[in-house]
Parts: sequence; C-alpha cells; structure tokens
Amino acid sequence: MSVHAIVARARFQGGAIVVALALLAATGCIREGSGSAAEAEDPHSGTGAHETASTGSAVEPRAGGTKGTRRESSGSGTFEFRAGVLVDADRGVCYLMNTDDGIDAVVLSSGRVLWTTTVAQKPLLLVASTIVAHAESEDRGNVLRLVLLDAAKSGAVKARADVDLPEGVRASIDDGPGRAFRVETWLEANRVMVAWSYAEAPVRGAEMISETTSQARRYEGAARLDPKTGKVMAVSEGERRSAPTPPLPSNLSQLKESGRLPGPLWRAGETYAAVSRGAKRTVLKRWRAATGDALPDVTLFTESYTVRYPSADTRHVLVSRRDPTRPAEQSYEWLIFSLATGARIAELRRSLPAAWFFVTGPLLVHEVQRQAQLVDGAWTEEPRKVRAIDLETGAERWTRPLRDTAFRGTLPPGAPGLQGSREPPGSSDAVQPTEGE
Repeated sequence: MSVHAIVARARFQGGAIVVALALLAATGCIREGSGSAAEAEDPHSGTGAHETASTGSAVEPRAGGTKGTRRESSGSGTFEFRAGVLVDADRGVCYLMNTDDGIDAVVLSSGRVLWTTTVAQKPLLLVASTIVAHAESEDRGNVLRLVLLDAAKSGAVKARADVDLPEGVRASIDDGPGRAFRVETWLEANRVMVAWSYAEAPVRGAEMISETTSQARRYEGAARLDPKTGKVMAVSEGERRSAPTPPLPSNLSQLKESGRLPGPLWRAGETYAAVSRGAKRTVLKRWRAATGDALPDVTLFTESYTVRYPSADTRHVLVSRRDPTRPAEQSYEWLIFSLATGARIAELRRSLPAAWFFVTGPLLVHEVQRQAQLVDGAWTEEPRKVRAIDLETGAERWTRPLRDTAFRGTLPPGAPGLQGSREPPGSSDAVQPTEGE
C-alpha cells in the first residue's frame, strides 16, 4: 500500500560548503536512527593496536584464583544494540543486517542462525513478535519501503507499507558521498511512529571552495504505521518527531535540572544510576526508579581507570585502563560493573580501550569494527562483525558479519574524509576520563 503520509520540508543553506557525513551529523543535518550513533569508524582509533578474531581475550582471575566473572540474569527486554541490530534478550535472539542484503535471526547463546530473509535489509523496531524493517526499493527512488516480518514464523512477511518521500530523496540504507538517510522508530499508543531525515551536500575538493557556491539540502518527515496491518497514516505538522523521554521522579528531575547530578543518569531496570568520580575513589550513586529514593552508594574502584560508557541496554558500565607492560592484544584491562548493584561482573584483557557491548548470561557481545592489518607482509581486511566472548574463559563463542553502511569510496582531492561519528551510542552520556587517562 502507498500513501503520501509525510510532512516534509527542505532547508537550503547558501555559501561555500565542503562537507562529509561527519560534518552533516555534527551540524545537526542528520538525525541518527533509533537513538544510535552513525555507522562509523572505530571510536578508539589511534591506540596503536587492532582487535582481530584470532586475538581472543584473557580473563583475569580475582583474588583467590577464581575467574573474574559473575553470571547475571539475561532478560532485559528489547533494545537496539547498533543501528540495524535489534536484541530480544527475553527470547535470547538478535536480529541483524547481514552482508548479503538480508536479515539474520541469531541465537545469542550459540550464534546459530534461526532464519534468514532477503525481503528486507535493516531491522528497525521489534513490536511483540513483529519486526518493522527497512527494505531497499529498486523500482522507486523516493519511497521509504517498510516490511513487517513475523519473528516467530521464520521472518514471514505480514504486511508491506510505503511512505512516500519528496522528489530527490533516496531512502538508502548505505551512506553515499555527502549523503545520508536516517530512520527513527518507536511505539506510541499501539502505533509505530516513523520519523525520517535526509541530508545531502556536494563533496568538493578543497581547491574549489573559493570558486563554487554549494547548497546543502535537508528534508525530514514522519508517518504513523499500524503494526498489525501495515496501514500508513499521515502525521500532522505539530506532532512530535522524536521518541518521548520517560519522566523522572520529581527529586531526580530537580537534581538534573539544577546540574547537581554527578554525571549522566542511566536507567538499569528498577534503578537509576550515575557515576561519581572523586579524588580517591569512584562511586556508583543509585536511586529507586519508581520513587526516586536514594539507595546506598557503592564504591566501584579506587585505581585510575577511565569510565567509558554504558552497555546498549544500560544495565552495565565499562571501565578500562592501559597496561604498557602487556602485549598489544592484552594491553587494556576491562572491568564491567552492574549499574543496578555495583557488582563487578567481569574482568578481561583486550587490545582496545572499549567497544560497543552488552552482557547476556555468561557472554559479552560486542561489535568489532571493520579493520585492516598487516599479516606476513600483506594487508588483510576483516569485515565489521558482532562477536560473543565467554566471560568465564575469554574464548570466542561465535561471530557474525555485520553490514557496513559507511561510505568508503573515493573523494575529491582535499575533501574531508567520511569518518562518521567517533563517539559511542549516547556519547552525550559518556563519562569523562579519570585523571591521568
């Protein structure tokens, strides 16, 4: 079905513009889909080491010789791990965009592929057992094609829907030179809200800046979708175009507005948490999510670690520090803490200071960015992937390739590189490094 269910507007900015996707995102021309960062280069470049599938990880023992891990319950609902990767923790399955123009349903505990479909390419939202997915359209350029898949029936198609876009707007999953399309989805009053944005600007060589006047274009719009039937409904001009923020208890709201919170506030189940860094120790401060009542503080560590960022489901937080005495593949010590209790659940050695991650049962699942490395005098390239590590042994349990949507083509001489965002998801919530890092 097709309906012109958009409220779109274009903005034109005059002047000489040399722009890449990183600049488009930084200037607000692109709204990232579903609250995640753009598909990007590794945010930890410059460390001098690259993580590879053969590297593995070392799990540091605690005092007394026991392994540094504690198993937690796996269920934490549904969340987006990365753009194009949805996790249903309660069912123990993730849905990810593969490298073969399709979607894989993967069992988290084993990496086994339950089913694969090529009728859509990028999962956007999971509503009960229905996956709302973005399908690339070959017959029409100015349409956002959505497909409703039944996750319980091997990805069978339940319905299809088209959202018409303005002329010249391309709903491409992959970024192009100076061009990006983003989709944000959320559930509201039993309807799926679909907000999209498109930004495009010419990418020119540096020598052409003084000779050429360029224009950057931005379009945005929204539609409402019935997740049962696929019916598309128009959205009025005044309706909200981004996912609502859940209200905070009054005392936490006052702390946030007054700037008296020690750091970013994260929701971990029935608890709100924030990390407070002091001169001699770093403390986890907690409040009950229902009432805002304060819970006892928990000391996380007294050593000099850098607090990196929370897990994708905000149940855990990662901290790390570099050990120059260790070999490159184990040069960073990772500690992972529960944001609900403050308990240290894992200690690992990795080659990078951090990675996008979440914990499910005894596994650490993290993203490995696309990378190239010199092996026996020849350059080899490894694709972007999702990897699961056993927290008990440090062994790799499984890995799956993940579609790389960043533009990596040739640019005019002198044009800025298309690097995308170098910050983790929710980078505005990232805690600043401790002193000395």
